[in-house]
Amino acid sequence: MPVNIGPVSPSGRFIKSGVITVTAAGTPHRFTTGDVACSSVLVSADIGNTEGPMVVGDSNVVASSGAQRGVIVIPGNDPVSIAVGNLSALWVDAMTNGDKLCYIVIG
Repeated sequence: MPVNIGPVSPSGRFIKSGVITVTAAGTPHRFTTGDVACSSVLVSADIGNTEGPMVVGDSNVVASSGAQRGVIVIPGNDPVSIAVGNLSALWVDAMTNGDKLCYIVIG
């Protein structure tokens, strides 16, 4: 899902929020295919998700129980901050189709 970055402040800084829906659990979903330079991304699992965790990481991210690879994000827990230079470097996976990952990009 492409990210549409809103207005940029005079200082060149921006903040943009979004949601990624994992349509096929067990398959990594890229945050965006376009270049979105940033300094960090704050992620949290939607409170309406199933009880299973979501996992954020690189293109090898895995949410499957017992084989998880990446940062585990559980609905209802505090958001996780990830320092990253480009949003396109991040991927997400879930254990259940339709689970959503909420995020804020900070540029």
